[in-house]
Amino acid sequence: MQQHTQFYANGQWLSSTGNEHIDVINPFTEEVITSIQSSSPEDILTAVEAAHQAFKSWSQSSIKTRIDLLKKIAQVLKDQQEELGKVILSELGMPLKMTRRILFFVA
Repeated sequence: MQQHTQFYANGQWLSSTGNEHIDVINPFTEEVITSIQSSSPEDILTAVEAAHQAFKSWSQSSIKTRIDLLKKIAQVLKDQQEELGKVILSELGMPLKMTRRILFFVA
């Protein structure tokens, strides 16, 4: 079982300073599929500040730049559809066929 101890902010993975671990449980099998480290108030502040700074530049970017970036994100989602579907299946206990439909709709 993997343990996730980092969060993503300001373009990089940072180690969480929270002191609790939270089990992620497959609701269908009731098995623990992974564990995540909680975020501390400082972690949350770091993420909010990074989002605020990112919004400043994002809000000044052109529509074309935004569209191009969103198209790239959509392509990554399509490329990783099967893997993402399996993760969603485990986290939500949702049938794989339904996760594929959701991912197809999103991407």
